[in-house]
Amino acid sequence: MAVSFTGSAGQYIDYGNLSNTAGLSQKSLLMWLYLDSTPAATETLFEIYSASSTNELFFAVANYGADAGKFGIGQRFTGTDGEFRTTNDVLTAGVNCVCVTYDAGSSANVPVMYYAGASVAVTTSAAPTGSAELSTASTVRIGAGQFINRSPSGRILSLAYYNRILSASEISDAYNSRLAVPSWRGLVFAPQLWTVKDGDA
Repeated sequence: MAVSFTGSAGQYIDYGNLSNTAGLSQKSLLMWLYLDSTPAATETLFEIYSASSTNELFFAVANYGADAGKFGIGQRFTGTDGEFRTTNDVLTAGVNCVCVTYDAGSSANVPVMYYAGASVAVTTSAAPTGSAELSTASTVRIGAGQFINRSPSGRILSLAYYNRILSASEISDAYNSRLAVPSWRGLVFAPQLWTVKDGDA
């Protein structure tokens, strides 16, 4: 069974302080989801945050901009925080594969987002200013976050987080491999989200 949520506040898995996921200027997030329905509210899928003076924050959410089919991310900056979302609705009830690559090393950079292995148009909801706030140790959560305290309704099937920008061909390959987590260079976080019960095949 995969990790399941019911779309409620306060439902999350907290992996604690993981130094290898903190302070990443370049990052790629690859997720397979099963949504019970298109999200009814903005729901956190993944979050990295820090309560330190640098206050690092990076998150990925569904129903971004109060639109059930949008997928989006946010990155805290010293000036204005950056917020980005898919221009069109991509998320649907059932299985979804989403990926985002982002180089926060410059406020001028825009993330590249993918759905089902193909890149999709991105809208900048808030253009960042200043420099990205990055720390040496940050907490990792799946599900309801510090920024948006609501989980998705459904299951997170697999998740992989990398400390570099994945190429378009790598993301296409990952989609075609289905739920497998590619162990490519730069993989820093890939939690075990499946449990096997007695009687499972």
